[in-house]
Amino acid sequence: DSDGRAHSPTNFVMLVGDHAGGLSGGKHIDGDERHPAQTFVSAMQAVGAPGALGAISDPIPELFT
Repeated sequence: DSDGRAHSPTNFVMLVGDHAGGLSGGKHIDGDERHPAQTFVSAMQAVGAPGALGAISDPIPELFT
C-alpha cells in the first residue's frame, strides 16, 4: 500500500463462528473505531482465558448479546 496503511487496523474483516462461551452469532457488528485484537480478546474471554493482547484489553460486548 503506497500510502503507508498496509498494516492499518481499519477496514479489517473478521469472522467469528460458534456459540462457545456465550458468543452470539448470526449478526453483523460494525467494528468502526475498534481494534481487530478486540475480537481475539472476546474469544479468549469466551473460553475462560481473560487477559489482554498488548494494550488491547476490552472485548466487543455485542459478541456476547
